[in-house]
Amino acid sequence: MSDFIAFLETMKKQADDCGVAFYPPTQPSEIRDWKQTVIDELKMDIPDEISIFLTFTNGLHTDRGYLFDADSFLEQNACVWLDESHVEKAEYAWLGTYGSMDMYIFDFESRQYRATSLGFPDEIYFSAPTFEELLSYITRPRE
Repeated sequence: MSDFIAFLETMKKQADDCGVAFYPPTQPSEIRDWKQTVIDELKMDIPDEISIFLTFTNGLHTDRGYLFDADSFLEQNACVWLDESHVEKAEYAWLGTYGSMDMYIFDFESRQYRATSLGFPDEIYFSAPTFEELLSYITRPRE
């Protein structure tokens, strides 16, 4: 994970050049409680990279949308999986969005990070095995 932290530090140094806004980090003790809530209430086993990311920056805003802060992650995923869905297990973790166009997810079956059409997770624009690759995609300016 030290490579991932080094990647985040490099990204933060280049934030102004890339149009990326970082936010104050969440405390590790809060993230431990948050992750337990994700497991207990949402029944999600999310990758450690997401927790590490939130202890580095509690959310992220770019020209290509944003990644949720810890509280918004809980709220948005609860709306999708607890309030509106009658499935036993979540199919993906909703990580963020780009307006009313794209959503950024972690797909549990494929273990891939994806950019998909909002509300249509099978319409995949981008897919990668690591959170780092998703962050690189999100922070790259739209062409």
